[in-house]
Amino acid sequence: LEGKAGAMLAAIERGDITTLINIVAPATMADLQPFFDKLVEVLSLVYESSADSQYKRLGSLVRAQVVDTTGHVIKMHELRVISKAKKKKENRFAEVPHSDKFIKQRAAKLVVDITRDQRDAVKEVIRQRFDPTKRPENLVKDIKKVVGLTKREAQAVLNREDKLREAGMNEARIQRESAKYSNKLHQLRAERIARTETVAVETDARHTAWKVARDDGLIPKNAQKEWVASSNPCPICTAMDGQTVSIDRPFKSKTEGLVEGPPIHPHCVCDTVLSLEE
Repeated sequence: LEGKAGAMLAAIERGDITTLINIVAPATMADLQPFFDKLVEVLSLVYESSADSQYKRLGSLVRAQVVDTTGHVIKMHELRVISKAKKKKENRFAEVPHSDKFIKQRAAKLVVDITRDQRDAVKEVIRQRFDPTKRPENLVKDIKKVVGLTKREAQAVLNREDKLREAGMNEARIQRESAKYSNKLHQLRAERIARTETVAVETDARHTAWKVARDDGLIPKNAQKEWVASSNPCPICTAMDGQTVSIDRPFKSKTEGLVEGPPIHPHCVCDTVLSLEE
């Protein structure tokens, strides 16, 4: 935003809030194209690696014919490879043939979400801090702190500033402490996005590998996928735990509707396992 400070100040002085928001929060795909391209590149690498490793693992595990003492097939996450199957030489997912559409849709949705969140955060700052009688530089500083955050996170930054002022802290220190807190929230959001998107891509890659393995005869035609909630699940995930459907069909959530698999919400670390029947 450094190169846009002058335009921001001019918009504030005119009281042109719409222009100010548009300067700060890009609303078109072109504005975020470099981010979009890099995101697609990274997610594609994750997808290819996940799908290929899962496919090769399936070849070993299924050929091993591992069952427990009662004759039931052991869950995939409990299996151990006891006989090495010959790995196919080719990487079935080297060209990532199944992932392009999913990854681009996922990345595009993320760009839209980030743009919306950014605009909402800036609107919240303007709503609370815009005052034509005060120096516009102060508003610019507040906006810079929240760009990239959600509205809720932006509100947290503003609340922290207000509490520090109420405590009698001098303005210079308030700005330092506020910037430090803002940086922390930015880091947490980046980690949340990275974790959530990685889980989404790995889930889709895993399901794709299962479909390809089924078509190649490595797993039964009636193979299913099962939702496994994390060790510390939320109510949404708890309700999904144990649900089993065909690997071609989505899961059903009472609150979220049809979902292909985890993540069902930010920070979701649920998993899916392959359910095989004799």
